[in-house]
Amino acid sequence: PATPGIRATPPAKGDCIDCTMCTQVCPTGIDIRDGLQLECIGCAQCIDACDTVMDKLGKPRGLIRYSSQNAVERHRRRVLRPRVVIYPVILTVLLSVLATLLLTAKTADFAVLRFRGMPFNTTAAGEISNQITLKVTNRSDQPHLYAVSITGPGSPRIQVESNPILIKPGEMKTQPALVLIDPAVFKMGICDVNLTLTDGDGLQITRSYRLLGPSTSTSRSPTATAFRSPAATACLARPHATPSPPSRRPSHQPPLSTRRPAMFPTPDAAQSLRRTRLWPGLIVALLGLNVLGTAALIYLATGDASMAVEKDYYAKAVAWDRTAAQLRRNKELGWQAEPGVRETLGGGAPVLQLRLIGADSKPIDGATVQVTAFHQARAADQRTAFLGEGQPGTYQGDLRLDRPGWWEIRVSARRGSDAFTAVQSIQVPAAGVQKVEAGS
Repeated sequence: PATPGIRATPPAKGDCIDCTMCTQVCPTGIDIRDGLQLECIGCAQCIDACDTVMDKLGKPRGLIRYSSQNAVERHRRRVLRPRVVIYPVILTVLLSVLATLLLTAKTADFAVLRFRGMPFNTTAAGEISNQITLKVTNRSDQPHLYAVSITGPGSPRIQVESNPILIKPGEMKTQPALVLIDPAVFKMGICDVNLTLTDGDGLQITRSYRLLGPSTSTSRSPTATAFRSPAATACLARPHATPSPPSRRPSHQPPLSTRRPAMFPTPDAAQSLRRTRLWPGLIVALLGLNVLGTAALIYLATGDASMAVEKDYYAKAVAWDRTAAQLRRNKELGWQAEPGVRETLGGGAPVLQLRLIGADSKPIDGATVQVTAFHQARAADQRTAFLGEGQPGTYQGDLRLDRPGWWEIRVSARRGSDAFTAVQSIQVPAAGVQKVEAGS
């Protein structure tokens, strides 16, 4: 019994006047005063509505705000945090790199490509020729004349159809070219040269290029080519056959059986070829690791049971008028849902038990009750069950709350033409004692 002369004081709500403006403007129909919920889309309309009411009452803003648990409990914020320092440093470094690339970017791009087909030929004059393709791009806003020159051992020469090359702004041209060089400069079938692109305005781009040639520096007849004829190949395949017509081999050349044909690379050339293939292989490996890492992140993100998307969230937002009407109907009925837990025999996981009480504090019996429950740390694991009535107004079923912590309970009850909904939060500690927080 209440003590005469002493009035019961309602629970303190702080500055909240229970105007329900935050609930009315929420597009998903939640009550943000119950804390952050799964349906919240972060639109901040509840913040604006609450700040407007606080301004009219002359009270400070921020009753509903973006904050952290640490700031709410300690009433102070840490301004200097590691991420406040790290993020600006990373952004400054990225902007510095971008500015450096923009300031040091050249007004042209120059690439030297190997021509498809035979790697080299021998001219009538005894020189070795390599066919290449020049690719020049004008990245400036003015037309330019670009000249290509070559330097290297043996005084190489380059023959281009048009040199210098006239290129319009933003245009790219490919030009075939022929490089001529003395065969004596080749070592193990290779010779490195430099090709330089200039425009007369201070631009100078140099690209190194590896010429291919004979694997020996011995002299050849003016009409000889880099490859053996089919007759010579047949002679090598049949050592006892006599080639026709017979050719006199100079005394200083090694026997045919010990000479390596130019089409087969030497061990050093093969090693150099393997080195040139290292970087493309590394790039492919990095791309493969990136794909695997992205796939792993997608798997972790989609397989995380603590993250979930509200089912039919768009339809619920569109049908907000129906939800608001149901909330008004709940207030008219005055029903209350009191969830709890019931221990099972054998020490198993507790099961959900629900009491329905009317406005007159009498139990609501004969209702059809459907409940959806999920742990707030496992929102993707939602469990739905119909509860059967045991004692009058008490409903229970095989819906196990097998994880300690806070559970969200969504109740839908119907008796005749009366429909009632509620959202409650219940805490299931490991000791089995529950704590209930009222919801909408």
